[in-house]
Amino acid sequence: MVDTEAELRREDAAITQDLMSAGGRTVRKLRAPVPFLLGKVDTQGMLDSVEESRRDAEVSLTEQQTALERLRGAERDLRDAVAELERLTAPGLAASLAEFDRIAQDRAPIEVIRAARADLPATEETIREATAEKGRIEGALQGVREHRRG
Repeated sequence: MVDTEAELRREDAAITQDLMSAGGRTVRKLRAPVPFLLGKVDTQGMLDSVEESRRDAEVSLTEQQTALERLRGAERDLRDAVAELERLTAPGLAASLAEFDRIAQDRAPIEVIRAARADLPATEETIREATAEKGRIEGALQGVREHRRG
């Protein structure tokens, strides 16, 4: 190890504190590794490097904790949306199943069709109600889909 560039050029193989290296007839500038240890132990450089690594780890941990909280919030929102969708669809589904059971037990399908034709306004009202319920369910389902994407 030498102190000046002049001493560096006189030696066959040497290096300076600022990482100028000579070997044979070539002189070049080396890149400093972290932590930089040359000759004597550079404790301040090592401390700075460790402190920088610790700060980076804290930032990374904070970012990961924030992402985890965001995911937990999204999970809660999704569970709430699913519960709301189930609340909206369960009564309609139960009513539809009960109606199917009643039709299957009371009359043959042909009789049901004849009855529906005979009372066309009531059938149209039932269709409007079913269409409105379908729209509410599709809206809730679309909300759940958008929430999952967000």
